[in-house]
Amino acid sequence: MPQLFKDIQYLIKAGPMLLICAFILMLSSCTKEVELSLKSSKPQLVIEGVVSNGVGGSYVRLSRSQDFADQNDYTNVTDALVVLSDSTRGLHDTLNISPDQQGMPYFHSRRIRPAIGHVYRLEVQVDGHVYTARSEMADTVTFEGITLLSDAGDLTANSVFTAVPKYVDQAGVKNYYRFEQYINHKKDPGINVMNDNVGDGLMNERPIFTRDIDIHLGDTLTVVMIQITQPVYQYFYQLAQNQDRLGATPSNPVSNISGGALGYFSAESRQYFTAKISDEN
Repeated sequence: MPQLFKDIQYLIKAGPMLLICAFILMLSSCTKEVELSLKSSKPQLVIEGVVSNGVGGSYVRLSRSQDFADQNDYTNVTDALVVLSDSTRGLHDTLNISPDQQGMPYFHSRRIRPAIGHVYRLEVQVDGHVYTARSEMADTVTFEGITLLSDAGDLTANSVFTAVPKYVDQAGVKNYYRFEQYINHKKDPGINVMNDNVGDGLMNERPIFTRDIDIHLGDTLTVVMIQITQPVYQYFYQLAQNQDRLGATPSNPVSNISGGALGYFSAESRQYFTAKISDEN
């Protein structure tokens, strides 16, 4: 009989406490320090390009992703040539850089405005590399407001609400939506995207969810409905999947920008609805 089995038989006769201690000693003697070799990742250009009727208008933000060992998530890129074009109108705008309301640098266009059916193009030149993208402005669906769902039947100060956007989807047309939420003027980081694979041509019944901020009585809620294209929907859908994978290694969302950059370019329509949450809503 192998020696290990003889030892176990002896320990069983000797008593359970001695058996437990012996197993702990055997396990601890088998442990070994393992050094992980972490590979550095090369910083990549990240592009956020938007042609929009929203508060921020049409703009482009440039940054670089950082290696895992760096403290900052990104660094801004300001030395670049950025051109936005409305191909349908034959209009081109070379963007100047300026600070936004938070003092962060971005490239802003005063000439390029969204119009349904128009095709927009983006060209960015950085360090001798050229990055391009294309996006077509989709038709708009009317945002009629929101209804609220409560997590409990009785309305109290502790009740938590979830918003359901009210809109009628276009029948027979592929539609893609993204929603942003602001609770008391603070943006919730949750990512909410929808398509009409279910509910084509019907009134929407699907809620959108917050991630870090709950909605209570007395709060001011702003919901932004953003109509986007399929590539942009896919980008944010994958981004949301990464956000929900706790502890998993994230993968870069598929970008609609050619040339090897991360990010997205979107011609989009934005509609806003703001309400103060009360027991009279």
